[in-house]
Amino acid sequence: MNRKVRNLLGLLFGFAAIWLILSSIGILIPFGEKGELIRSLATTLRQYYIMEDEANRMADLVETNYTSGKYFMDVTREQLWKDINEDLHSICNDEHLLFVSSPDIIEYAKNRIENIDVYNDADRITSNADHHGIIEAKMIDSNIAYLRLDRFANILYGKDALLETLNTLKDASKMIIDLRHNNGGVSEQAQILFSYFTPHDDSMLINADYYRYNDSTKEFWTLKGIGGKSFKREDVCILTSGETFSAAEGFAYDMKHHGKAIIVGERTRGGAHSVDWKILADHYVLRIPVGRGIHPVTGTDWEGVGVQPDIVISSSQALDEALRILREGPKSDSQSKNPPHRCRIWAGDEFVTMAVF
Repeated sequence: MNRKVRNLLGLLFGFAAIWLILSSIGILIPFGEKGELIRSLATTLRQYYIMEDEANRMADLVETNYTSGKYFMDVTREQLWKDINEDLHSICNDEHLLFVSSPDIIEYAKNRIENIDVYNDADRITSNADHHGIIEAKMIDSNIAYLRLDRFANILYGKDALLETLNTLKDASKMIIDLRHNNGGVSEQAQILFSYFTPHDDSMLINADYYRYNDSTKEFWTLKGIGGKSFKREDVCILTSGETFSAAEGFAYDMKHHGKAIIVGERTRGGAHSVDWKILADHYVLRIPVGRGIHPVTGTDWEGVGVQPDIVISSSQALDEALRILREGPKSDSQSKNPPHRCRIWAGDEFVTMAVF
């Protein structure tokens, strides 16, 4: 063996030793991890992502990019997850879809998947810190209630706080719900709030989510025991902005299409899909949209298009416009009329479809 060969082999062994040391402490990606990750990611996308065509296209893309060597120079997990996340979003604009490698997010996802008690304990601390998303509740004038919600909290901690807050506003005959800074949260909390506006009807189908991976549907109905009071549509305004997202959009969408509120402000972000969490190759997390809405009135959801306000106005002016509407009444134009819609309601032993004005 000549000197050049010996030197080359020495360099290779030295490089391999350094790589093994750095990968053992998490600085570089260990040998074999990329292949395991890509196989797991592609399988998970094809099985679980709600839109089958996009699921297959995303899976095909990451497999092709791995085989062609696109990810070869990604020697750290941060480089790799950023490249893969960008590739996924080149096909799919779903804002709920997220691929990442982060110890904090991995721990959060593990708690969501494996240990609900730990997750709930952490969530309770967060929830208490911002009073379960309830930022402000007050009376404006003598009859208009104002409620600002920046998050729909876990119902284990947020339900009582929400109902107690609503009780302080019980004398109001008109209401403003401010969702301009609400990025979503737990759909069941939104279900409780919707039920507050339907106090005498526990048989209304609010919305439903369809899950492709197991061909099932989860329905959200109005709830018993919430209390609340009935309002006319023109006596409730919901404020929205381009920041309003996810469960907050769902509440606005449901209130709008069930004829229970006037939406005032800006078109919302457009994130309707419900999500699940998957841990891949031990060091990566996929937040994957697994369910899509099937609304009983519209037959669809707001994914990618957002919730269109009845009154389109800058979010900074939405509160003033809502106050004008509640004090003076809606303008007699097409934006503020309450068109009839068709709603699916349980009539004791069967569903009936009826027009609601």
